[in-house]
Amino acid sequence: MAGDLKEEIEKGVGEDGKLLMKTVISKLSDLTEGKDLIVPDVGQHQMMASRFYNFQTENSFFVSGGAGTMGCSLPMAIGVKMARPDERVWSISGDGGFQMNVQELGTIMEHDLDVKIIILNNGYLGMVRQWQTFFFDACYAGTPMQSPDFGLIANAYGIPHRKVEKLADVVPALQEAIDHKGAMVLEFICDPAEVILPMIPSGGGFEDMLVKHPKKKSNTQKKEKSSKADQGETA
Repeated sequence: MAGDLKEEIEKGVGEDGKLLMKTVISKLSDLTEGKDLIVPDVGQHQMMASRFYNFQTENSFFVSGGAGTMGCSLPMAIGVKMARPDERVWSISGDGGFQMNVQELGTIMEHDLDVKIIILNNGYLGMVRQWQTFFFDACYAGTPMQSPDFGLIANAYGIPHRKVEKLADVVPALQEAIDHKGAMVLEFICDPAEVILPMIPSGGGFEDMLVKHPKKKSNTQKKEKSSKADQGETA
């Protein structure tokens, strides 16, 4: 499993050619030597940050825990930066959570705060999508998202923005944000099919831990399942 994971991180893109969140986080960890302050939101990226950022200092991971407070990253990152102004702070959000407190860009503008902002944009409510993939036959109801132009929003607050779609641009974009004096928004276009593992199902124990992506069911398998369900109803 470890070998496959390393290979996946190095490949850096999913089947559709879009970026992997785990690769973005791993590159950030390498560039910062695991010494920056990381403030994730709620969702897959929260788990990605905890697993793939190689923390080297104490009190450097600020998270809502199991509270599920989507939108918490940006305001929390502002608080962290105000409390520890001499350290570099990264707010990491998905495209869903970021929009829940996007107005806090106004606070960053007003107080001229140097908060680095990462949006891992996969076009979905990713954590819910993952549950739908694993437990609901990939029925993606209510999870696809259309996002606004984050560049226009950032620029409206006087904050530079860079959209990253190619693997070769990931490190240069992160380095640009590191070198930039002041806040910056980096938007990475990510693979919606990516999942974070291992995962324990709701109500399960460690013996129920999932460590592999579920195999996609063929149309034949789906028809057989539907046929069996119909037979059960008529029995």
